[in-house]
Amino acid sequence: MTARTPATAASAASASGSTLAAPAVLLVDDHDLFRAGLRQLLEAQGVRVVGDTRCDPGSIEMGRRTRATVALFDTQSVDGSTTAPLIEKFTSELPDTGVVMFTRSTERADVYRAVRAGARGYLAKGAPVEQLAGAIRAVHAGAAWMQPTVIATVLEFIRTGQLPITPRSDMSEREIEVLRLIALGFDNNDIAAELGISAKTVKNHVSSILMKLQLTNRVQAAVFAVRSGLA
Repeated sequence: MTARTPATAASAASASGSTLAAPAVLLVDDHDLFRAGLRQLLEAQGVRVVGDTRCDPGSIEMGRRTRATVALFDTQSVDGSTTAPLIEKFTSELPDTGVVMFTRSTERADVYRAVRAGARGYLAKGAPVEQLAGAIRAVHAGAAWMQPTVIATVLEFIRTGQLPITPRSDMSEREIEVLRLIALGFDNNDIAAELGISAKTVKNHVSSILMKLQLTNRVQAAVFAVRSGLA
């Protein structure tokens, strides 16, 4: 993944002879006071904020209605759950709206989930507002913008192919057993017989595993298990 600075993005636009309209920014965060304060700070930087909302499915409709070109998200909602599924749906339905993570967390698992969901920008909430404004402009221009520690994390994913989500912290012991058997090629009925549980219970475990690991099918789950040393 290539991260470009705002200056680089602006130079590229100038070289191509094109002039980009100013970013139209949507703020997506569960804390009302934070959104209000951030709006003021960004507008003082000349960034146009077209709307703000909480981390829920309504953000997609607001993004569509306001024609936002950039959306800011946190990695977690107010209840502590990951916003990755919402971001994935957001980027799927609004592919022309670039997502920038402005978040409390730079943990490897959160970075992985956000990038995999479609985020093109990532920086911590402690970053200067000038840096955030630069990230917004870069993503609006079609570039990626991530702070150096995040770039290093993403490059490590690419180099090693290892996923940062650890199954022992994200899943129950029963789910780990099911995941191990998936990697060994067992189908749901085989897993049910092996563990002495119903096929319906196995199906529920598989759905939970895929959700927790942000994967879409059993093949990806099997690959994850192998790379994590479970099989």
